[in-house]
Amino acid sequence: MPLGIGAAGQAGIKKESDWGDAVTVDQFIEIVKEDVKNNVELIDAGFLFNSRNQYKKYKGAEDIKGSFSMVANPDNIGLLLYMALGVEAAPAQVLETTAYDHDFTPADADTDLGSFTLEIERGITCCIYAGCTVDTMTMTAAKGSLLMVDFAIIGKSELDDQSKQSLTPSTKLPYMFHQGTVEVDGAGVAYVNSFNFTYGNNIDADGGFILNGSRNRAHAYKQGGTLTGSMELEWTSTSDVLRDAYLDNTQKQLTFIFTSTEAIEAGYYYTLTVDIPKVHLLGDPPVLSTRDRTPFSVNFEAVYDSTNFAKITHRDALTTKWSA
Repeated sequence: MPLGIGAAGQAGIKKESDWGDAVTVDQFIEIVKEDVKNNVELIDAGFLFNSRNQYKKYKGAEDIKGSFSMVANPDNIGLLLYMALGVEAAPAQVLETTAYDHDFTPADADTDLGSFTLEIERGITCCIYAGCTVDTMTMTAAKGSLLMVDFAIIGKSELDDQSKQSLTPSTKLPYMFHQGTVEVDGAGVAYVNSFNFTYGNNIDADGGFILNGSRNRAHAYKQGGTLTGSMELEWTSTSDVLRDAYLDNTQKQLTFIFTSTEAIEAGYYYTLTVDIPKVHLLGDPPVLSTRDRTPFSVNFEAVYDSTNFAKITHRDALTTKWSA
């Protein structure tokens, strides 16, 4: 009898044509952990029947919910950026090269989010979840780490089909912390030690359960969008501009750029750019605590911008949309 171990696991995804209509996954995603579950509601009988004990429990709704953390690389991040934000522009060729820029922006109130089928092979059992929609996307990186992306998801149903697909990891180099740069209003900021940000769709998870003759969620609708994050820096003459913006409540443009050392063609590299046109800085101002360097924490929140609340551009070699 085999022992279920994490090392035997794998995961894959594929975009669905319609929400909740499961498809066979074909794209490997490099997950490092996950907690996606089918949370089955059990309803107490509750009635009196001449006994001190509970009579029985009845099976109620099935609530697919959880998250997975994965390594970001050029072959896996594009489709999930679309799933998280909701809109992908037509790919734009970079001059006359084989490089293409894919712009992802938040969907408006009238545009529904896309969905995907998620397959997780857990060593003993292959679990397949349909109608997966991204509730939050969190990017994090620090010294000595790869660029990690966490996706919290809401789903429709777990399939009985447990056939494992043969999927192959990407051969591309992952994005790494030391490949990143940070810009404020287009100017570089030195000595950023770590960063994180979370884009949220605020999905109405409970509202999807309606009187439609099914125990599964009927749909997963987004509500108000948010983007919050933080950076850990050292206090320098360049990072001091952030302290000034905090004190003055001045909106700033914040841009994170990760450029791989792997070329699409000579001089053009796989690149991930997160551009947030307007953020308010929420503190904290630096203070002296030791005789050594002065740590500087910056928390930020994105606010409305008429062009883009946020835009994430992925430069790769794909000539068609990731969402196609």
